[in-house]
Amino acid sequence: MPRRIAQIVHLKASAVAAYKECHANVWPEVLQQIQECNIRDYSIFFDNERTLFATFKYVGDDYEGDMQKMAANPKVREWWAMTDGMQESPIEGAVGSAEGPGWWKVLEEQGVLSPQRPEVSGATGAPEVATDAKIESPSSSVMIR
Repeated sequence: MPRRIAQIVHLKASAVAAYKECHANVWPEVLQQIQECNIRDYSIFFDNERTLFATFKYVGDDYEGDMQKMAANPKVREWWAMTDGMQESPIEGAVGSAEGPGWWKVLEEQGVLSPQRPEVSGATGAPEVATDAKIESPSSSVMIR
């Protein structure tokens, strides 16, 4: 089952343009390593103030092992050194993406909205969205309509 990951880090005000530029042209070696380490549907959002929010799905079965493979790639480490210089970590004692206690702060998932039934076709043959949904959280689930 895919594992969903969400993380935050802060962008230095002086680095906004450079950060956007480098992410418009991510190095192919970095993109390839991300794929090889079982990361899918990876997105980074910026609140236009200082916070970067990243989310992705991990579809492998050895997250720690895959993250070690990622960190062992010299081109990824070079990318991290460049982008870490544009960021400020919210993690106490952080020194960079390649070492220390982490750089991006991992967020705790609070709930997932998932359909209770699959999409169905209406009389016109067009898909209709299921009207029942369930929000799942670590401590409870709630039905919404």
